[in-house]
Amino acid sequence: MEEIQRVLMEIATNCIVIKTKHENTDYLVAYVQAKHSAQELRQHCLACLPSHMVPSIFMIVDSLPIDENGDIDRQKLAPPDFTSALVLAETSPQTEMQQRLKTLWYELLSNDLAIPSISTSFFDLADDPVLFIKLFQLYSSSFKHDLPINAFLKQPTIVEHARLLVKNASTKPTDDKFDSIAVRVGKPIQLGNCSTIMITPLYVTSIVIGMMAIEMVGGVYCPLSPRDPQQRLYVLVQQTHSRLVLLHHLTRTKFQNDIISLDIDLVMINSDFRAEIDTDQLSITGITSEDIAYIIFTSGSTGIPKAAQIRHRNVIQCTHSMFLVNAVNEKDTVIQIARCSFDVHVLDIMGTLQLGGTLIMLHPDGILDLEYFASVLARKQVTYIQAVPSLLRAVFTFIRDTR
Repeated sequence: MEEIQRVLMEIATNCIVIKTKHENTDYLVAYVQAKHSAQELRQHCLACLPSHMVPSIFMIVDSLPIDENGDIDRQKLAPPDFTSALVLAETSPQTEMQQRLKTLWYELLSNDLAIPSISTSFFDLADDPVLFIKLFQLYSSSFKHDLPINAFLKQPTIVEHARLLVKNASTKPTDDKFDSIAVRVGKPIQLGNCSTIMITPLYVTSIVIGMMAIEMVGGVYCPLSPRDPQQRLYVLVQQTHSRLVLLHHLTRTKFQNDIISLDIDLVMINSDFRAEIDTDQLSITGITSEDIAYIIFTSGSTGIPKAAQIRHRNVIQCTHSMFLVNAVNEKDTVIQIARCSFDVHVLDIMGTLQLGGTLIMLHPDGILDLEYFASVLARKQVTYIQAVPSLLRAVFTFIRDTR
């Protein structure tokens, strides 16, 4: 429950999550004090949590009852609304991917069996392993994914399979050249030499494109973590006097309408920008080596986060020095694992691209899945990684014990 509450507190004033039983079925119920709608809260949870940890019912309240000890009084919480639209929505697709998967399931099951819920296990509908293998083959031909079948076996539901496929698709390189896409994103944010903040999206393709777009148009990249509380994000925006925030559709709820923002993905798929791409304009930004390239914030141990301003000269010289000592070069395959709150992630991404190396990025929270992480290291033949000793020890121990 604590993890669910932590995620909700990123966009809420107060909350509590409880488990309750109704008609022999267990439900997670979230009582939330927030300005967001129940659907927005649900989408935020889906972006940060496994589907089985997302509450079925969201009760929006003006305030939560407090007992004499200052704790939330669970006895005075209003009874859950089991007939709410969000509970009923559990039975039907909420996204385009979920709808496509439901259609595939119907076709595979020959339309003989109704699918009561997108959270229903495949094996509750058809206890046939061979049929599940056929479903996996359908996924492979329809979505061109590179996921193993055991990833789908862990939680064989439409909602979880949709999450896996969307996440996997987001880690694949696009057909367009990165410079062309970055120009497309950068075109509407040409604000001059200003501090443009990008909230690090949950999908890695958008991270790289957003970072490149900001630098290419002469902006200042300032990463914000989508896991940070809303109050901290507002403080950071005010400190940098930012004129624009680049968002992802899963991080929109982090900011209210008083912040000027732009959805990276909407720009990338907008056909109006596809036809007018001129990469020659990249050389006329007027940026010099003494201009600020990016801003990174300290953890704020004194209570106030401190901004460190890094110049283009610093980034280039650091990358060049690593190249000179042959620590990394254009032949390396670099895997990026640092969180956006550490400036190592900038050097991993921009430094690798500057040198002409190959950049590998994990799916969101991929570093926490040692099986996935180890498989990426092996399949991609990674030659360079910046990691703390404790992580390397954990990975090598896992490989030794499982391989």
